[in-house]
Amino acid sequence: IERLLGDQLRQQLGANDRLLVFFAGHGKTDQLRSGEEEGYLLPVDGDPQQLFSTAISMTALRQISDRLPAKHILYIVDACYSGYAIFNRAIADDLLAEMLKKPAIQILTAGRQQDEAQERAGHGVFTDVLVRGLLGDAFPPGKSWLALEELGLWVKARVFAESNKQQLPQYGNLSGEGQFVFQKPGPPPGARP
Repeated sequence: IERLLGDQLRQQLGANDRLLVFFAGHGKTDQLRSGEEEGYLLPVDGDPQQLFSTAISMTALRQISDRLPAKHILYIVDACYSGYAIFNRAIADDLLAEMLKKPAIQILTAGRQQDEAQERAGHGVFTDVLVRGLLGDAFPPGKSWLALEELGLWVKARVFAESNKQQLPQYGNLSGEGQFVFQKPGPPPGARP
């Protein structure tokens, strides 16, 4: 995963590209000597007892992100909270051009530290809600685009309700002031069939 993100994609991405990385799996938090926590994404071959050498730390993910030339990077993580260093920035809906112009590295996670990812009929509630939102349910009537912050609020409310208040997604910027923006699926408004 680190080779693909940090080396291969670095050579393939350009300055105006957008990268979306979806990770479904497990997250684990490690307590550091300083008392701080370090979050890790645990790949299928990762060992929860050997996080440093077999998992991807949030520090490594930020370092990899800083190596990528893409203007907008979004990590969507369907895993238990893993010490993600998120900070939120408020945006106005009429600032689409500004959001697209500024770079950003953002993250949307399935829940908080104490949350356990909920499943329904063998599928994660978070991923089910996310897919419904991206297919159009999260877009306000008459609006053809959606910023991550808007999607994050929509997903947060629905996952919380649909998980019986057991899971509360988190979202925000790891760095930068821009926004990852989604286009509504289907033909553009006013297009002829």
